[in-house]
Amino acid sequence: MHHQHSRLPAPDELMIWRFRSEWDAISKSKSPLDIRHNEQKRAMHGPSSALGKRYLVSRTFLRNTLSRILDCPPIEIKLRDNAEGELQLLTPSSTPELPIRIAYAGIWVLLGISLSKLGVSTALPHFHPSHSEPTDAAPYQADATQTSPAFDHLEEVRNRTLRESVIQLIGDESANRYPTLISQNGAALTAEANDGKYIHIVDLPMPGQICAAIATYKPLSTIQAFGWRGQ
Repeated sequence: MHHQHSRLPAPDELMIWRFRSEWDAISKSKSPLDIRHNEQKRAMHGPSSALGKRYLVSRTFLRNTLSRILDCPPIEIKLRDNAEGELQLLTPSSTPELPIRIAYAGIWVLLGISLSKLGVSTALPHFHPSHSEPTDAAPYQADATQTSPAFDHLEEVRNRTLRESVIQLIGDESANRYPTLISQNGAALTAEANDGKYIHIVDLPMPGQICAAIATYKPLSTIQAFGWRGQ
């Protein structure tokens, strides 16, 4: 997978990486020991070892990616999670504000970096088991309306992803509703929020029934996407 890049994004540009949540996603020349002690502790106390591993892989990938972009050793990069779920770059302090978003989608991790605020969201179909249970009177009689478990329709998953990317961007789920769609050009959508601001959404291609979307206030003229070869 090609993920080399050595410059900051332009003001109207987004850089996004897609990689598997495996250590192989990180260059063999880089060491997982770049992870901070507090990050290791957070991973150990997470809800599961699989989620902890995904967290550590994504943090290491991010730190190694930023080391190339900022031309500094990974050990010098300090990060902090803010209240809105964004990652903030604390050092090097001379770097301009660099909004960073990480989103998980099954075995995949998405990393978005921009000079402008952004929201990145993913969604997978929800599994809905049948609520029909056999009875003593008819233990094997099938219910014609609920014969098998079902998943969300792809359009429902896609709409949920678009909505979540906007909520991430706005940062207030309770005060805002999904904005009014104004136009669509392929995978690019333009919408108007309740406060009159325009929001630009990009529907990202993903394998299977995974959906992913990016939302920004500023329109993007360029998206540098890494890891989509052989989709």
